[in-house]
Amino acid sequence: MDNVEFQQRNATLVTLHNQLLRLYSVPWLTTVQRERVDRCIHIISLIADRRGLIHF
Repeated sequence: MDNVEFQQRNATLVTLHNQLLRLYSVPWLTTVQRERVDRCIHIISLIADRRGLIHF
């Protein structure tokens, strides 16, 4: 994987993380949905840590 592709993947990861954070705060999510979003945010944070990205 070249550097440009790696940077694009990291940018996608950051974008996804930000969108999930926005989704987490909407009032119409059920408890189960909010837990699933929270789990996804946690997984993305773990991936970011492995890639050496600065915490969001």
